[in-house]
Amino acid sequence: MAWSQFNYWRRDSWLEKPLTKIPKGSKEPLVWHQIKRGDFNPSPYWDMADKEIEMFEEEMEEYKSKFIRLDLLDYQDHWRKRWAVYNKRIIKLRDEHWKHDMSRMDLLKKGLINAFRVDVWDEVLEECEGGPKDFYKIYKKKAKYIN
Repeated sequence: MAWSQFNYWRRDSWLEKPLTKIPKGSKEPLVWHQIKRGDFNPSPYWDMADKEIEMFEEEMEEYKSKFIRLDLLDYQDHWRKRWAVYNKRIIKLRDEHWKHDMSRMDLLKKGLINAFRVDVWDEVLEECEGGPKDFYKIYKKKAKYIN
C-alpha cells in the first residue's frame, strides 16, 4: 500500500469494500455472500494498534542498548518524543477500529433485515455465541419461525 496523507497511520493492510451484488445464479441473499467472503470478520485495526505498541517498545529497547551511558533525562525526553508519534498512530487505529466495526455491524443488521423481512436482531444477539455464520443460521431459523 502506498503512503497517503489521509491514511498514513495504517501500515499493513487495506480492507476491501463489502460485496454489493449477488453472484449470478445464486439463490442465497447478498448478506450470506458477504459473510462467506469475510466482509464481517473482526477489524484488524486493533491488532495493528497493539503492534504499534510492540514496535515502540522494541525501538526504545534498541535506543537504550545503543546509548548505554545516556542520561535518564535524555532518555525520557527521547521517549516522550517518540511516544507522541506512536501514540497518534495508535489513537487513529483504535478510532478506525470502532468505526469499522460499527459500520460492518450496521451493514450486517440491514442485510439480514432486508433478506428475511423481519427484525429479530436483539433476540439473536443474546442467543448467538459464534461468528457471523452462526449468527446468520440462527437469524434465518428465527425469521422462518416468525414468518
